[in-house]
Amino acid sequence: ITTKHMMDFRQKIEKAAVIKRMEDSLKRLQTDYVDVAMVHSIEDLTPLLQSEEVLGAYDELKKAGKVRFTGFSTHNAKVTLKQALETDFPQVVLVIYNHMEGQEIEPLVKAVRAKGIGTVAMKIFAGNQQGNLKSMVGPKMSYPQAAIRWVLANSDFDTCIPTMSSYSHVE
Repeated sequence: ITTKHMMDFRQKIEKAAVIKRMEDSLKRLQTDYVDVAMVHSIEDLTPLLQSEEVLGAYDELKKAGKVRFTGFSTHNAKVTLKQALETDFPQVVLVIYNHMEGQEIEPLVKAVRAKGIGTVAMKIFAGNQQGNLKSMVGPKMSYPQAAIRWVLANSDFDTCIPTMSSYSHVE
């Protein structure tokens, strides 16, 4: 189970507020802990790494058994993955990677994976642009199956999260 929280580092963030937000998430999720707690949509890790309040809150949540691993999601992997190599904060990263975009970050993904940081690909359906997967799509394999297969063929990714915006997608 993963939960993500936006943080506005332009404003003062208090440790108690971060903890309350996590506890509220736990209630909504009807669980005592989450496997991963992420700072959502961060473009630069510097403000996060300079926030003793946020880092202290996550440390406290880990010690209390409410969070197993911490990390971040980003649309700026070229910057944040480099920064992830210099800190112990993230144990998991969530980045854009699909058959149409993201290949330029493969060396960084390899490096963070080698450091022991879990890697998750998002936006794997490339806006439904079949691109170079057209040859894989047919009666035996749907486009979503081909897109998932393409991402998971890269052993530097641990998993991927396919977008599901309707019940038919889940089915």
